[in-house]
Amino acid sequence: MILNSSGKFALFVALVSTCTLALMVGAGAGAQETGTLTGVVFDPQGATGPSIEVELRWNGAGGEMCWTAPNCRKAKKPRIKSVHVTTGTDGKFTAKVPAGNWDVFAYHDGFVPTCTTVSVEAEKTTNIELRLPRYAITSIQ
Repeated sequence: MILNSSGKFALFVALVSTCTLALMVGAGAGAQETGTLTGVVFDPQGATGPSIEVELRWNGAGGEMCWTAPNCRKAKKPRIKSVHVTTGTDGKFTAKVPAGNWDVFAYHDGFVPTCTTVSVEAEKTTNIELRLPRYAITSIQ
């Protein structure tokens, strides 16, 4: 089959259009809605703590219950299932994460760690406060 210049151009346009459409559909399918989680960590006396490690872990246990199996949506799990951040000098942290339930852990040397579960909604900012419950009891032997 021999194509003239107008036929080659039409074939080129069709190929570019198909590739562009495939990229747009692929990008939309892989996109995950995200939300922002901000928080502040306090020590047992109520002072904010700098350089406190905060770990966020995806919690897939909080999905919706569905009794009609063919009509149930399958929950979309995020690619990122764990995020580590550190509080600033003001004891605050911020993380942009996929929407869903997250277990939030805060820990620092000399303190008992704390944990809470939080639901992050897409396109919204969720604010939390964490308090390290008490000083850790240590002994040197």
